[in-house]
Amino acid sequence: MTHVSVEPRAPKPAGAWYREVTRAQWMAFLGSYLGWVLDGFDYTILTFLLVDIQRSFAVNATLAGLLGQVTLMFRVAGGIGAGTAADRWGRKGPLMFSILWYSAFAFLSGFSTSYGMLFACRALFGIGMGGVWAAGMPLTLEHWPARLRGIASGMMQSGYSLGFLLSSLVFQFGYPLVNARPDMG
Repeated sequence: MTHVSVEPRAPKPAGAWYREVTRAQWMAFLGSYLGWVLDGFDYTILTFLLVDIQRSFAVNATLAGLLGQVTLMFRVAGGIGAGTAADRWGRKGPLMFSILWYSAFAFLSGFSTSYGMLFACRALFGIGMGGVWAAGMPLTLEHWPARLRGIASGMMQSGYSLGFLLSSLVFQFGYPLVNARPDMG
């Protein structure tokens, strides 16, 4: 039987954990977190718009649903690409590029004149979506104190949920103000 030695844990510093995190560490977290919030917002608001997308482009539910699927499929490519770039050149650049990339294709999605154009924009959006997590999570965790990385990880993951929550609020309260459908009234 092998004996595994366990190193004693360092005593916890006195005071609140969040005071142990420096301004630079918070900034790394915030940049990654907000990128993930916006990512979650844009991806999930699309689900609320599927009926309107079907109506606008005269496509069935299957084709409308493929918009989410193609985004997730291309997310894999974006994650691999940004993760590789982040390992080679550092985390910050690939994170910023991924956020700019998905922002551009989210914006262009709003001006789609055909289902094919929207499909392509959502696929390209997925590349940036995958890149945000692949570059942002390691950036945050590498900057934070080792003993607080679980907290940082949990808070980072909550960003996507906050994005979903915000998209549902915008759809509920903002979308009716800009969408004058005759059947809603």
